[in-house]
Amino acid sequence: MLFVYCWLRCFQDMFCTCLCHKVACNL
Repeated sequence: MLFVYCWLRCFQDMFCTCLCHKVACNL
């Protein structure tokens, strides 16, 4: 649950401020 939440949050954030899954933004 938390993993998905962080990924979606990171995906929506153009500046990639989701620290728990920041790597996903670079993929």
